[in-house]
Amino acid sequence: MLLINHLVGLVSSVVICVLMTSSHAVMASDLSLAELDLLHKNVLMDRENTIKKAKALYLKAKKNKNRHDELEYLYRYTLVDFYTGVGKKLLNRVNKGIKLAESINEPAYLAGFYALRSKIYVSQADENKARASIKKAILLAQNNLNTKQEFTFKLHLADIFMQQYNANRALQLVLEAYKFFEQENHDYEMAISLKHLAGIYENDQQWDKAIEYYLRALNLNSFDKRGYVTAIIYLDIAKAYQQVEEFENSDKYLNKALKVFDSLQLFSGMGDVYFHQAKNKLAKF
Repeated sequence: MLLINHLVGLVSSVVICVLMTSSHAVMASDLSLAELDLLHKNVLMDRENTIKKAKALYLKAKKNKNRHDELEYLYRYTLVDFYTGVGKKLLNRVNKGIKLAESINEPAYLAGFYALRSKIYVSQADENKARASIKKAILLAQNNLNTKQEFTFKLHLADIFMQQYNANRALQLVLEAYKFFEQENHDYEMAISLKHLAGIYENDQQWDKAIEYYLRALNLNSFDKRGYVTAIIYLDIAKAYQQVEEFENSDKYLNKALKVFDSLQLFSGMGDVYFHQAKNKLAKF
């Protein structure tokens, strides 16, 4: 699988700062980092309370008629709602954010909302609308000279091309992004790019190449050694080893994934691990 369903997890110590403080340290230009924070342990363990806090800060800013704070907290509230799977009327809220960002000329947040709208369309299996929205986000990032944001969005566009069976275009975008992140020494984003490359090889059933790139991604992922994205990479490696009938290696990485999922109390991930452990046992007989 590509990263499209698994864009998550960073260091837990940053989560509450990202979502709840009144500083403006986290802008849409840090979209990938903000997203990664959202599903880390202290959000997963208390997601309902987290959303209530995010919503309360947004409503307070709106009541005080501080439009810049209103935009910031609307973005945070919508983002955490989307990534914790609770969201209702998310598309309406995103469109509200787009209008507000346009009205007060905040291109970074505007790009962030377009990217989020694209992900909502992906979740609705509407890849054409998703592609149109992410292209708007990329153009805004380019015009705003925010190259890191631009290439982060291009990775999402690569996911959409994979959904539309255009692996060559997806590969081109991922390699462009990797080259930029490598030049800028952005290790985490390099790891995410490598995970995308592994997914492309996996889609082509080149399992050895997929394993190679998943392992490289794992080694670069220094920000998230015990987080969700690491668990997902463990699981992806295990499934790739399963395909080449290296069941001992598969079990090794399934056990690693299970430990992280268990620490996060992420039961859907644990269920995936148990399913593949059962497949390995059956295959050995």
